[in-house]
Amino acid sequence: VARLYNGRWVSADGALPFVMGGWVSQGLGREYDGLLVRGGVTKEARDGGRDEVNAIPGQ
Repeated sequence: VARLYNGRWVSADGALPFVMGGWVSQGLGREYDGLLVRGGVTKEARDGGRDEVNAIPGQ
């Protein structure tokens, strides 16, 4: 997850949280590796396509 603000790329796990549909991104210290968290549910980034275990309901 990435975002652009005033023409600059802003980290999705920086001081200002990135919230999308109630899901909050959290980095794991490496590019392209992180989590989406909402309530007690955590989804981890996975390489290699869609994973049913990591599906976000309604998406």
